[in-house]
Amino acid sequence: MATNRKPKNASNTLCTSQPVSRWIGEGDELTAIDQLSRATRREYVAAGKYPAPVKLGGLHIRWLREEVEAWVRDRIENHRVTWAPRKARRTEAADLGA
Repeated sequence: MATNRKPKNASNTLCTSQPVSRWIGEGDELTAIDQLSRATRREYVAAGKYPAPVKLGGLHIRWLREEVEAWVRDRIENHRVTWAPRKARRTEAADLGA
Protein backbone atom coordinates (compact mmCIF):
# COMPACT_ATOMS: atom_id res chain seq x y z
CA MET A 1 0.00 0.00 0.00
CA ALA A 2 1.53 3.29 -1.14
CA THR A 3 1.40 6.38 1.02
CA ASN A 4 1.91 10.02 0.17
CA ARG A 5 3.88 10.80 3.31
CA LYS A 6 7.11 12.76 3.16
CA PRO A 7 10.25 10.88 4.09
CA LYS A 8 11.51 11.67 7.60
CA ASN A 9 14.53 13.48 6.19
CA ALA A 10 12.51 15.61 3.74
CA SER A 11 13.37 19.27 3.88
CA ASN A 12 10.73 21.95 4.35
CA THR A 13 12.30 23.99 1.55
CA LEU A 14 11.88 24.31 -2.17
CA CYS A 15 14.87 24.40 -4.51
CA THR A 16 16.52 27.17 -2.47
CA SER A 17 17.33 27.82 1.13
CA GLN A 18 14.07 29.80 1.52
CA PRO A 19 11.53 28.01 3.77
CA VAL A 20 8.27 27.12 2.01
CA SER A 21 6.26 29.44 4.26
CA ARG A 22 8.13 32.41 2.81
CA TRP A 23 6.78 31.65 -0.67
CA ILE A 24 3.33 32.81 -1.80
CA GLY A 25 1.46 31.43 -4.79
CA GLU A 26 -0.76 33.53 -7.02
CA GLY A 27 -4.03 33.03 -5.21
CA ASP A 28 -6.14 34.18 -2.30
CA GLU A 29 -3.18 34.58 0.08
CA LEU A 30 -1.32 36.91 -2.28
CA THR A 31 -4.48 38.88 -3.08
CA ALA A 32 -5.18 39.27 0.65
CA ILE A 33 -1.76 40.89 1.06
CA ASP A 34 -1.57 43.16 -2.00
CA GLN A 35 -5.29 43.67 -2.81
CA LEU A 36 -4.58 43.38 -6.56
CA SER A 37 -6.33 41.36 -9.21
CA ARG A 38 -4.28 38.79 -11.09
CA ALA A 39 -4.40 40.90 -14.27
CA THR A 40 -3.28 44.09 -12.53
CA ARG A 41 -0.48 42.25 -10.72
CA ARG A 42 0.82 40.86 -14.01
CA GLU A 43 0.67 44.31 -15.63
CA TYR A 44 2.65 45.75 -12.71
CA VAL A 45 5.24 42.95 -12.97
CA ALA A 46 5.63 43.55 -16.72
CA ALA A 47 6.08 47.29 -16.08
CA GLY A 48 8.60 46.69 -13.28
CA LYS A 49 6.24 48.16 -10.66
CA TYR A 50 5.83 44.95 -8.64
CA PRO A 51 8.26 42.29 -7.40
CA ALA A 52 8.91 39.68 -10.07
CA PRO A 53 7.80 36.14 -9.31
CA VAL A 54 10.15 33.17 -9.28
CA LYS A 55 9.35 30.42 -11.76
CA LEU A 56 9.78 27.07 -10.04
CA GLY A 57 9.13 24.93 -13.09
CA GLY A 58 6.14 24.21 -15.26
CA LEU A 59 3.32 26.58 -14.43
CA HIS A 60 4.43 27.06 -10.82
CA ILE A 61 5.35 30.62 -9.92
CA ARG A 62 5.79 32.04 -6.43
CA TRP A 63 6.59 35.36 -4.79
CA LEU A 64 8.75 35.89 -1.74
CA ARG A 65 6.46 37.10 1.04
CA GLU A 66 8.95 39.69 2.33
CA GLU A 67 9.28 41.28 -1.15
CA VAL A 68 5.50 41.60 -1.51
CA GLU A 69 5.11 42.97 2.02
CA ALA A 70 7.92 45.48 1.36
CA TRP A 71 6.10 46.57 -1.82
CA VAL A 72 2.88 47.10 0.17
CA ARG A 73 4.74 49.11 2.85
CA ASP A 74 6.31 51.27 0.13
CA ARG A 75 2.89 51.93 -1.40
CA ILE A 76 1.53 52.97 1.99
CA GLU A 77 4.47 55.27 2.74
CA ASN A 78 4.71 56.91 -0.69
CA HIS A 79 1.13 57.04 -1.90
CA ARG A 80 -0.80 58.60 0.94
CA VAL A 81 -3.69 60.76 -0.24
CA THR A 82 -4.72 63.85 1.68
CA TRP A 83 -7.87 65.75 1.03
CA ALA A 84 -8.68 69.27 2.07
CA PRO A 85 -11.96 69.71 3.93
CA ARG A 86 -14.94 70.44 1.64
CA LYS A 87 -15.18 74.13 2.60
CA ALA A 88 -11.50 74.65 1.88
CA ARG A 89 -11.89 73.10 -1.57
CA ARG A 90 -14.84 75.35 -2.38
CA THR A 91 -12.91 78.41 -1.20
CA GLU A 92 -9.90 77.42 -3.31
CA ALA A 93 -12.14 76.94 -6.36
CA ALA A 94 -13.72 80.37 -5.80
CA ASP A 95 -10.28 81.94 -5.46
CA LEU A 96 -9.30 80.43 -8.80
CA GLY A 97 -12.35 81.95 -10.45
CA ALA A 98 -14.17 78.69 -11.05
